[in-house]
Amino acid sequence: MILLLVLTSLPVLSQQVPITTDNTWIVLFEWQQSKNGIWTKSQGHRLERKPSKIFVISHDVERCIMFATDQYGCYKVELQPNWSAYVKNEYNQKNLAEDVLKDELTRIENEMDCKFQKLNEETNRIKHDKEVAEQRFRDSINNVRIKEHAKMVEKYKESHSDWKKLPVASFENRCLLCDTRSADDAIGLSGDTIFTIEHVNGGLNHMYNRIHAFVLTNIDKNRLENHIDAFIDSLKVLNLSMLLATKYNYEELLSNVDIIKQDAPYGFFSSWGWKAGNPFSMSFWFSFQNMNKKTIRYIEVFFRVKNAVGDIRNTGSFKGTGPVEYLECGSWNWDHSQYTLAGDASEADITKVIITYMDKTQKILTGKMIRFDN
Repeated sequence: MILLLVLTSLPVLSQQVPITTDNTWIVLFEWQQSKNGIWTKSQGHRLERKPSKIFVISHDVERCIMFATDQYGCYKVELQPNWSAYVKNEYNQKNLAEDVLKDELTRIENEMDCKFQKLNEETNRIKHDKEVAEQRFRDSINNVRIKEHAKMVEKYKESHSDWKKLPVASFENRCLLCDTRSADDAIGLSGDTIFTIEHVNGGLNHMYNRIHAFVLTNIDKNRLENHIDAFIDSLKVLNLSMLLATKYNYEELLSNVDIIKQDAPYGFFSSWGWKAGNPFSMSFWFSFQNMNKKTIRYIEVFFRVKNAVGDIRNTGSFKGTGPVEYLECGSWNWDHSQYTLAGDASEADITKVIITYMDKTQKILTGKMIRFDN
């Protein structure tokens, strides 16, 4: 940029009137360039920089006042007597009348305003052109990325026909409704939360549904980006929320409990087993799900062991101590016992169960009343 040179016809005073504590330079108006290249005008402060080239406008010898300008602004200078005498003797610049001086300062200011505004317009134009060019470049890059991503999405659709099947086995965060991270079939997406559904064995091979809710991390979003873009319409059909998911899970659980209680009103074995240890002992274990609203105090399980042709080789019972609350599952394990087994013992079954509740009432289960989960 070409800086201004104004008032070239005025007498020149080169830098012989220094900016020191001896002489006070007051800025009438001055243009300064900021870091972004824009020129702004200020006034009324003391000049701190050293002017590169000064043009003297008016000099009042008696009052030791000088008015001067450079390429950036105009200044009122309060001179020390010796400097004022020097200016008079060396340059003999006249003292302009007040109205003439005012007009001259106004003319200079208007001329500088016009020229610096043009400089700013040019700077802004260059800046704008640069920004437009950069934006066009970014847009072209984004367009390429959008097209490439669209191709990836279409290719993904070709190999993933079922929108419910997610391409991940687990999520970074745990489910908001339970402790799992497993990614089952997707059923909905709301904001950053994806909802999945799991088919759960509620006992006795009765299945029910359980909804999971996962807040997606940035890692999850990157892994699911193509899937979500490909099937966003299907994922947003259900307007799911945490409240609806919690209500649904609760109702599903209650429904499953009602079904199980019809088959096993007092409970069922979720697992059990036995094995022969050393020749002097027998191992036995079982887990029992309590379906009665009473709390179990004790549970005694009676068994018999047979050989391959049905001969009974031993009988007995194992007694477990609670408490086992309603809908809870208690587990017991006996690594060794007083029961011994013959060498041909090959199978066992449970013949009777005596349940003692906290109120000391009992329930005896036999035959088909004894239910097993598997």
